[in-house]
Amino acid sequence: IKKLLSKLFKSEFRSHTSAVRIDLSNNTNWNLKWHQESNYVGHEKKHVFIWFPILHSQSDTSGGLEIYKKFTNNIFPFRKESNKDHQIQKVPLINISEKDKNIQHVKLNIGDILLFDKFLLHRSAINSSLKAKLTCVLSFEDNY
Repeated sequence: IKKLLSKLFKSEFRSHTSAVRIDLSNNTNWNLKWHQESNYVGHEKKHVFIWFPILHSQSDTSGGLEIYKKFTNNIFPFRKESNKDHQIQKVPLINISEKDKNIQHVKLNIGDILLFDKFLLHRSAINSSLKAKLTCVLSFEDNY
């Protein structure tokens, strides 16, 4: 993946983070609100994120991810919020209506990947299926 990214963006990339996430049926304790990765990884370097399912496809009922498909290269100011499980999230100070036509539910099958940059506004979608949702996210940053 690093070689592909380096070729695609004409810059050397290195692994930055990797995580596996499990979302149990109808458990929203760890769902994330709208956010941008830029508020976690910084502003100086290029970052590329890869998100994909590793158990079950991401249908309407198994959750998945919602993105705000209107392009931006802005890093929005944010406020820190903590949920009851003490998870801290950096929530952008923008107002996105639930009826906004730019909200898109991303449905991926096993073998599909979503590639995005640190500016993409995205959030968790509720897993209302009877199956656990297992996904992986990898991030890479350039060496410059």
